[in-house]
Amino acid sequence: MFALVAAHNQRIAEGISTFFHLDKTSTSNSADYTAPTTVALTVTAAASTDLATSVALVNNAKTVLNLHFADTVAHDSAVSAQVATATATDLATGITLANALKAAFNTHRSAASVHFTDDGANAIAATDASDQASLNTLLTEIKADFNLHFASAPSIAFIDLVSA
Repeated sequence: MFALVAAHNQRIAEGISTFFHLDKTSTSNSADYTAPTTVALTVTAAASTDLATSVALVNNAKTVLNLHFADTVAHDSAVSAQVATATATDLATGITLANALKAAFNTHRSAASVHFTDDGANAIAATDASDQASLNTLLTEIKADFNLHFASAPSIAFIDLVSA
């Protein structure tokens, strides 16, 4: 079985040159190990249109980005540090967190040994947020660029071998 899994993973690794990740960051939604199913992580909160939706979106983006940063299967030989900025509760903390997410993500895209192919396509170019309107704009781009970045992996799942 080990040889079969290793051969499967080698085939995926040989075709990685056009992808950023070896596998999509995902979570299992099945307790049945004989028929596992996974769900690729994405930022799913509603678009940022007001304070309540911007706080929800920026906190969802932080959660998903930190899970992605820690994914040792998706990434090459290094992972990115977690975003430690406090969870947003109001406009000021939402702005602070969104700006921190932008900086961390833009660094992650081309950090040494993190990706199999650096992500030159999904840079967050929106200016740093300073008010509700600019926060809405930044969060719209964060959601779009994060989800495009996370999706760059082969369609066939990599199998993570774990010693017994």
